[in-house]
Amino acid sequence: MNLIHNTDRLIIRVLGPEWATEVCNFYKRNQNFFEPFEPQRVPNFYTIPFQEATLCYELKEFINFRYIRLFLFEPIDPCHIIGSISFSNIKKGSFQSCNLGYKMDFSFCNQGYMTEALNYCIDNIIFGEYGLHRIESTVLPTNYPSIRLMERLNFQQEGIARDFAFLENKWRDHIKYARINSI
Repeated sequence: MNLIHNTDRLIIRVLGPEWATEVCNFYKRNQNFFEPFEPQRVPNFYTIPFQEATLCYELKEFINFRYIRLFLFEPIDPCHIIGSISFSNIKKGSFQSCNLGYKMDFSFCNQGYMTEALNYCIDNIIFGEYGLHRIESTVLPTNYPSIRLMERLNFQQEGIARDFAFLENKWRDHIKYARINSI
């Protein structure tokens, strides 16, 4: 798989540990925006060494076709991360599936970047290169922008995952979505 992809408005790329500072900055500037939707972070999460170790691990997982994290950039500023997409729990064999996660810098929301990036990644990488059959995603019922995104991307609602994730000090239900490769 290529490490760098381009859409009409984006550069989408896999990053190595040399990007730890910029990844750390991305998380720090969006900390308050992301926290309601994510598990509690370990104390050193917002440090360069932690992000460097994470990027090393993710690169190894990418090479072994088990995990993909792609970061989004505008061509006008190819060193400033504006979002990320992850495809985790990649299963081959009888399942041919994965789980989807994504984050967008708060100052770049509602501009269609995530829709553009996910359409490209799903069609060209996950269903195209990887040949997977199914992508699953879970969304908090109160996360209306993500619900609209799932609908725009033709994900189908499959039900409710009760007490799915421990967020903001309590177990929270999530809506389960899936998209099937129709090719």
